[in-house]
Amino acid sequence: MQLKHLRTLLSPQDGAAKVTCMAWSHNNAKFAVCSVDRVVLLYDEHGERRDKFSTKPADVKYGRKSYMVKGMAFSPDSTRIAIGQTDNIIYVYKIGEDWGDKKVICNKFIQTSAVTCLQWPAEYIIVFGLAEGKVRLANTKTNKSSTIYGTDSYVVSLTTNCSGKGILSGHADGTIVRYFFDDEGSGESQVCVLSAEQKQGAVPSAVEVGRGTVCALFFCLGASVSDLSLTKVIVKNLASGTRVVLKSHYGYEVEEVKILGKERYLVVHTSDTLLLGDLNTNRLSEVAWQGSGGNEKYFFENENVCMIFNAGELTLVEYGSSDTLGSVRTEFMNPHLISVRINERHQQGMEDNKKLAYLVDIKTIAVVDLIGGYNIGTISHESRVDWLELNETGHKLLFRDRKLRLHLYDIESCSKTMILNFCSYVQWVPGSDVLVAQNRNNLCVWYNIEAPERVTMFSIRGDVIGLERSGGKTQVMVTEGVTTVACTLDEGLIEFGTAIDDGNYTRATVFLETLQMTPETEAMWKTLSKLALEARQLHIAERCFSALGHVAKARFLHETNEIADQVSWEFGGEGTDFYQVRARLAMLEKNYKLAEMIFLEQNAVEEAMNMYQELHRWDECIAVAEAKGHPALEKLRRDYYQWLMDTQQEERAGELQESQGDGLAAISLYLKAGLPAKAARLVLTREELLATTELVEHITTALIQGDLHERAGDLFEKIRNPQRALECYCKGNAFMKAVELARSAFPMEVVRLEEAWGDHLVQQKQLDAAINHYIEARCSIKAIEAALGARQWKKAIYILDLQDRNTASKYYPRVAQHYASLQEYEIAEELYIKGDRIKDAIDMYTQAGHWEQAHKLAMKCMRPEDVSVLYITQAQEMERQGKYREAERLYVTVEEPDLAITMFKKHKLYDDMIRLVGKHHPDLRSDTHLHLGKELEAEGRLQEAEYHYLEAQEWKATVNMYRSSGLWEEAYRVAKTHGGANAHKHVAYLWAKSLGGEAAVRLLHKLGLLEAAIDHAAENWAAELSIKFLPPQRSLEVVRAVGPQLTGIRKHSAAAELSLNLDLVKEAIDAFIEGEEWNKAKRVAKELDPRYEDYVDQHYKGFLKSQGKVDSLVGVDVVAALDLYAEQGQWDKCIETATNQNCKILHKYVALYATHLIREGGYAQALALYVQHGGPANPQNFNIYKRIFSDMVSSPGTNSAEAYHSWADLRDVLFNLCENLVKSSEANSAAHEEFETMLLIAHYYATRSAAQSVTQLETVAARLSVSLLRHTQLLPADKAFYEAGTAAKAVGWENMAFIFLNRFLDLTDAIEEGTLDALDHSDFQGTDIPFEVSLPAQQHVPEAQREEIRDWVLTVSMDQRLEQVLPQDERGTYEASLVAVSTGVRALPCLITGYPILRNKIEFKRPGKAADKDNWNKFLMAIKTSHSPVCQDVLKFISQWCGGLPSISFSFQ
Repeated sequence: MQLKHLRTLLSPQDGAAKVTCMAWSHNNAKFAVCSVDRVVLLYDEHGERRDKFSTKPADVKYGRKSYMVKGMAFSPDSTRIAIGQTDNIIYVYKIGEDWGDKKVICNKFIQTSAVTCLQWPAEYIIVFGLAEGKVRLANTKTNKSSTIYGTDSYVVSLTTNCSGKGILSGHADGTIVRYFFDDEGSGESQVCVLSAEQKQGAVPSAVEVGRGTVCALFFCLGASVSDLSLTKVIVKNLASGTRVVLKSHYGYEVEEVKILGKERYLVVHTSDTLLLGDLNTNRLSEVAWQGSGGNEKYFFENENVCMIFNAGELTLVEYGSSDTLGSVRTEFMNPHLISVRINERHQQGMEDNKKLAYLVDIKTIAVVDLIGGYNIGTISHESRVDWLELNETGHKLLFRDRKLRLHLYDIESCSKTMILNFCSYVQWVPGSDVLVAQNRNNLCVWYNIEAPERVTMFSIRGDVIGLERSGGKTQVMVTEGVTTVACTLDEGLIEFGTAIDDGNYTRATVFLETLQMTPETEAMWKTLSKLALEARQLHIAERCFSALGHVAKARFLHETNEIADQVSWEFGGEGTDFYQVRARLAMLEKNYKLAEMIFLEQNAVEEAMNMYQELHRWDECIAVAEAKGHPALEKLRRDYYQWLMDTQQEERAGELQESQGDGLAAISLYLKAGLPAKAARLVLTREELLATTELVEHITTALIQGDLHERAGDLFEKIRNPQRALECYCKGNAFMKAVELARSAFPMEVVRLEEAWGDHLVQQKQLDAAINHYIEARCSIKAIEAALGARQWKKAIYILDLQDRNTASKYYPRVAQHYASLQEYEIAEELYIKGDRIKDAIDMYTQAGHWEQAHKLAMKCMRPEDVSVLYITQAQEMERQGKYREAERLYVTVEEPDLAITMFKKHKLYDDMIRLVGKHHPDLRSDTHLHLGKELEAEGRLQEAEYHYLEAQEWKATVNMYRSSGLWEEAYRVAKTHGGANAHKHVAYLWAKSLGGEAAVRLLHKLGLLEAAIDHAAENWAAELSIKFLPPQRSLEVVRAVGPQLTGIRKHSAAAELSLNLDLVKEAIDAFIEGEEWNKAKRVAKELDPRYEDYVDQHYKGFLKSQGKVDSLVGVDVVAALDLYAEQGQWDKCIETATNQNCKILHKYVALYATHLIREGGYAQALALYVQHGGPANPQNFNIYKRIFSDMVSSPGTNSAEAYHSWADLRDVLFNLCENLVKSSEANSAAHEEFETMLLIAHYYATRSAAQSVTQLETVAARLSVSLLRHTQLLPADKAFYEAGTAAKAVGWENMAFIFLNRFLDLTDAIEEGTLDALDHSDFQGTDIPFEVSLPAQQHVPEAQREEIRDWVLTVSMDQRLEQVLPQDERGTYEASLVAVSTGVRALPCLITGYPILRNKIEFKRPGKAADKDNWNKFLMAIKTSHSPVCQDVLKFISQWCGGLPSISFSFQ
C-alpha cells in the first residue's frame, strides 16, 4: 500500500493539543474532528473547513473543562452526529444536510460512567462502551438505552462489521468480545470471547483455478471469488461448495467484482455492461450500462429485482432478464418510498403483473405498469409521504404521511381513503390482501381490504415489531417491555381472500359457513355473491344471498337454479345457457331491455309481456304488444288505465288520455292530480278548448291558487283579457311579458312596471340587470345604488354625472374609494372633489405617501396649522429613519424650513444647514456662520470654526479664537490675510506683548515690525488725547480707528465710552451688543435714542436663542422658547410651559416628546404622557399610538399580575382615543376599526393580568392567552404562541399546549431562517387563527426558555396517549374559534375570556358587547371573595366601555 500526503487539516500547536476523536460520514462528504478544546470541526471531502460547533457539558455548573470527548460517529444518513463524553453522557446533534444549518440537540443519553468509545451502525441504533466495562445500546427513536453485555474491564475500542449486525469490543485486560445482533444465517454463536492468551488460526480459503490466468482474488465472510479470465468470474460458497459462473455474453472484460446484500448478490462491472446475479437462485442478468464513476447505489430489498440509483434516476433490473425492467426519475431513493411487485401472486386472466410505485416529489406518488411502460395512477397528497407499499397484486397502494395518517388508494377506481390515524406500523400479510397496522395501543386488522371501514381491532401494550407467517399460522410480534408476545390472526379469514384470488368459490363458501355473522363476514359474503354471479355459479350466489338475508334474491335465484337444473337434466349441458336463465339473470341485474331481447329472440312474447306486467312496467309491456301486434293490446290499455286510476296516478292517466286525443278527460285528470300547469299547456294548444269559458276559468283559478301566475297570465292573454293577464304577470314576477303586454295595451303602466322589474332583480341579487330597468323607469337613485352594488363603476359615474350636485355628492365618495383601492388616485381625487369630500382625498394621498398632492389639496380645506402638524410628524419619522432629504422636503412644503435647519444642525450636517439658511434666511447667513463658528470653537474644532468665522466676515473672532488658544502664528496669518493693512501689526504687537522681554524683540525683528509696533503702542492713548486736543473731525477719525481695535481685543465698554464721548450712539450700542452687555445697550438706547430700542430687542432675542437661554426667551417669544426647549431636550419644561398655552400647542409638543421617547425606547414614558394629557384623534398621531401599542405587546415581562397597571394604562388611552375618533371625521374608518381591535387586545391583556392575581381565575387567564392568538396579525406571533402554550400547559390542557408550543418552535426556527415559507398550517385549518402573520424581526423568548420548551415538546411527542388535535365544541369547531366551520356563523367573543358565546349570553347596552354567563358569574364571585382591586378596576372599565353593567341577578345557573 502506498500512502500519499494530501494536506494538513490542523496545524501543530505549542504544547498539548490532543485530537481526541475523528469520524467520516457515511456519504463520505463530511469529516469531523474534535480536539482537546471540545469543539467539533467539520470538513468537506476536499479537506476545507466548512463549519464548527461547541459541545456542552452534562451540567453547566461544572464548567466546560469538566469533560473530554472520547467518541464520535455520524448517523447512516449523515445528518446527525453522536458525541460521547467523559461526564457520563451522549449527545446527538442534528447538523442538517447543508453546511451552515443550525446545530440542535435532538437526543441525550445519561449514563452511570464515562463514555469511552462509540459507533452508529444502524438508523436508530448507537452502540457505545463505558469505563465500567459495559457495552450498551441507545435507541434514538425511543430515546432509551439498554445494556447489550457487561465485562469487568474498561472498554478501550469498538467497531462494527459491514452489515452493522455484529460488533467487536476491545478491553483494557486484552479481551476481545464479538457479538452478533443477527447471525445472518451463518449459524455462528451470538457471543464469542477471545482472551489475550488465545490465538486464532487463519481462516481457510478455497480458490478454484481453471484454464487461464488468475487476475484477481479476494475474500468475503463465506465465499471466494476468482477472476479466471478477463471476461469470466467464478464465485464459490465455501460452506456449501456450490459455485456460480458469471460471464459477459458480449465478451467485455471484467473490471470490478462485488458481493453485496448479505453476501447473496453479485455485482460485476465491465466497460459497457453490468452483470447482476442472485447466488441463491442462480438467476443472472447482463444489461447495457455506461460507467458513472462508481456512484451507483444498489438496493437488494426485493428478491426479484435489483434497484440501482444513480444521478437522480432509478433503474430496475429483474434477475434472470438481460433487459432493464424500467427506469424513472426520482430524488427519493429509500426502500420505504419505493415498492416493486413482480408476479408475486397468480391472478386469473393475467399472465404477467409487474408494477412500480415511487415518489415524484415529497407529496406526489406515481404508479407505473412496468410491462406496458405507462403511468396507471398519480396521487397528489397535501402532506409529505414517508412510507408506501403496493399489495402483491398491484391493485392497492398503501401510503403514510408525516402526520402518521395511513391512506389506501385503489388504482382501478382512482379513489383515496384515509383508514387510520397515528399509524406507527403497517404491513401486508404475505400471500394475501390482509392488512395489519398499529394505532397507538391498538392492533388493527383488515381481513377484507375492499371494505376499509370494516376493521378488527385488538388492544396491545407494546409496539409491533414484525409479522411471521408459517406452518398455517400468521402471528404479529409485539414487544411488551423486555418480552415479545405473539398475536395470532384468524387464518381462516386470511384464507378466504386467497380462495377468492384463486377462483375457488366453493372453498370460500365452505369456509364462510364456519364463521359467525359479523360485519367482516357480511362483507365477505357480499364479495363472494358478486363474484359467483359473474362466474355463473348460481348455487353459490343463492347461498350467499341466503346468508345475507336477501330473501327475495335468494328465492329468485332458487327458482332460476331449478329451471337451469331441469334443463340440464333434460337436455344436458350447462343449464345456465338456457334463455330463461339468461333472461332471469338480466332481470336480477335490472337490465330489463336485455331480458326482453332474450325473450323476443326465442319468440317468447307472452313471457316478455308477463315480465313487464309483474314489474308494473305497463308502457314497455304495451310497446312489446304493439310491436308484435298482440291481440290483447286494447285490453292491456284498458287494464293499464284502470290500474292507474286504482293506484291514484291521475297524472299518468291524463297523459294516457292526452295521447289518445281525449283532451277534456286529460284536463279533468290533470286538475284532479293538482297539475293545472299541464292542463293550461293542453288548453293553449287547442283552440276548441279555449272557447269553453267555464273550463278556462276553472284552470286559471287552479293556476292562481298554485302560485302559477305566469302560466295564468299566458292563458288570460290568449283569451284576450289583458287586465287580468297583466295582474298575473306582475304577481308571478314575469315582468318581461308584463312590459311587452303593457306597451301595446297599457302604455302608461310601462314606467311603473320597469321600476318594479328593477326592484325584483335587486331582490334576486341581479343588480347589473336592474340598472337599465331603473334608467328606463327614470329612477336615478335606484339606478345609482344598483350600479354601485353591481360594481359597475363607470356606469355609476355616467349616471351620477347626469344628476344634480346635491343628489350625486353623497355617491361620488363611494366610487372614489374603489378607484383609490386600485391606486388610480387622479380619478379618485376628481370624484372626491365632485362629492365635496376633499378631506378624504387628502387622507388617500397621505396613506399612499403622495405628500405633494396631499399638500396641494390640504391647503384648500385644512387649517394651515393642521397641515403643518401632519407634515411635521411625518418629517420627524423620516428623520428617525435617516431620510434627511425627504424630511427636508416635507418641512419646506409646510414652510417650516427652520425645523429642517434644526434637524441638520442636530445631526451636524452643517453644509446642508448653511444651504437652507442661505435659501430661506439670507439675512441670517452671517449670523449662522458666526454661531457655528462659536460652537465649533467650543468643541475645539478650530479649523472648521475658522471657515465659518471668515464666511461671516468675522476675522477678528478668528484671531481672538487662535489667541485664546495660544496659536499666535495662526492668528497672525488670519490677520495678515483678512484684516487689512495694520491688523497684522496689532496682532504682532499683542503676540510680542504676551512673550515679553528679548523674545518679543526677536519676534518683532523677525517679522520686520519692530518700528511699526513702537508706533502702534502709542495709539492706545491716541483716542483720549485726540478728543481733548484735536479738531472734532480728526477726533472722529481717531476714535473710529481705535474703536474696532478695542472691540477686537474685547474691550467693548472702552470702545462704547469712546463712541459716546463723540455722541456716536449706534456705534456705542453695537459695542455693548458685541460685548453682550445688554442692560447698558438698552439703557443707552432708551436714554439717548429710543429709535434703537427695537434694534436692541431683536439682537437680544437672537442672542438668547443662539445661547440657549430659554427661560429668558419665554417672556419674549413663547413658541421660539418651546422649540428651543425641545431642541435642547428640556422636555419637562417644554410640556410644563405648553400646558399654559392652548390645546393645539400642547398636543403638538406632547406628540414631539412622545416621538422622542419612542425613538429612545421609552414607550412606557410616552404612554404615561398620553395617560396624563389624553389622546386626541389627530391622524398625524396615529403612528405614535400604533408604535406605543407595538412596543408594549413586544416587551418582555408583561405576562404577569404585576403588569396590570401598564396594560390598564394602554387600554385607557386607546379607549379615550376611540371615544375621540367617534366624534371626529375618522369615525368608522379603517384606522378607527384598527384602534378598536387594539383596544380589545389591550382589554384582554389587562384582564389576563388581573386574573393572574386571583388563583380561582387561572383558567380565565389561560383562555385569554388562547383568545389572543386570533389577533397575531397585530402581535408578535412567537410570543403569543409561547404565552398561550405555557398557559394551557399550566392548567393541564396538554393537547392544546403541545400544538401551540410546537407552533412556537416552528416560528423560532422561521425567525432564524428569515422566512415563513416552511410553516405547516394544517393544525389550524378551520380556526380563526390567521396564517398570514408578519415575521418577527427577533426572538421574543430567551434561549434557555426555548430549549426548555423544545425538551418538553420532544418528551410529549413520544407520549402516544396524547391526542395532538385542538379540542372542539358542539359546533364541530375549534372551541376558541369565533367562526363555525360548517355554517360560517360568527359568534360574539366573551368580554371576560374572549371565547365564543354559544349560549347563556349576557348582553350589554353597547351593541356587540356580551359575556358568557358562567364566566361572568365566576368573575363576579372572584371579586367578592378576593376583593381584588385590579379585578374591580376591570369591572369598572367594562361598565364604562359597555354603557353600564347588566342588571341580571347573580347566579350560578
